[in-house]
Amino acid sequence: MVEGVPKIKPLDEQAANFIVRMVHKYPGEVVIWAGGPLTNIALALRLDPQVASLAKELVLMGSGMYADNGGINSIDGRREFNWWFDPEAVRITMRAPWKKITITPIDISVKTIVNPEVRAAIAKADTPVARYLTQYAVDSFMWDELSAAAMIDPSIITSQKELYVDIDVDHGPSYGQTLFWDTKTVVPPYERVATVQFDVDTRKLYDLYIKLMTQLPRKH
Repeated sequence: MVEGVPKIKPLDEQAANFIVRMVHKYPGEVVIWAGGPLTNIALALRLDPQVASLAKELVLMGSGMYADNGGINSIDGRREFNWWFDPEAVRITMRAPWKKITITPIDISVKTIVNPEVRAAIAKADTPVARYLTQYAVDSFMWDELSAAAMIDPSIITSQKELYVDIDVDHGPSYGQTLFWDTKTVVPPYERVATVQFDVDTRKLYDLYIKLMTQLPRKH
C-alpha cells in the first residue's frame, strides 16, 4: 500500500476460528459484518455450523440486483466483486440459518461517494484517522462505509426490501451472478430471506461519516 506496511502484528489465529470462538463466547450478541468475499465466514460455518444460529445477525456488503455500475461488468451489476470472488462461499453463507441477514448491494452503494466536500470537512480535524484519510483517501463509492454506517444508524436507509437472495454457482456464463426472488415466490426451503437496502439519505450518511472520521480516539 502507498502508506507502507502495517506495523500492528496480526493475531496468531485464523479468521474462521476467531469467528467460531467469538459467537460461542458471546452467544446471541455478535453481529458478523463482511465487507469483502465471504470465504472466512463459510470456513467458520464448515468448522461449526452453529455459527449462524449463535450469531445475532449477518451484515454484508455484496451482491447486485439492478445496478449498472460497480460490478465486475458495468452492463451486468449482478456480477459484484465480493460475491463473484468466491461464489461457493456465498452459497454456503447465504443458505445458513441466520436469525437475520442485512445486505448492502451495489445498487445503493453507487448512489454515494466520498466527495471533495466530505474530504474537506474531514481535513479540518487533527486526529490520526482524519490525517490518514486526508493524505490517502480518494473519491470513491462508499461501498463498505455505507454498510457499516447503516449498522450504527439504520435511519440513513430510506428504502429496503425483503428478498430471497442466493448466488449462481453453476460453472457456466452465469457463474457468480446474484439470484433473488420476491418473498411471494415459492422457493426451496434452503433459500433465506434478507433485508436488502436500496436507497439512502446521502446527506445524513455524509454527516455521520464526517462525525465518525473526525472524532477523537477512545481512551483505553
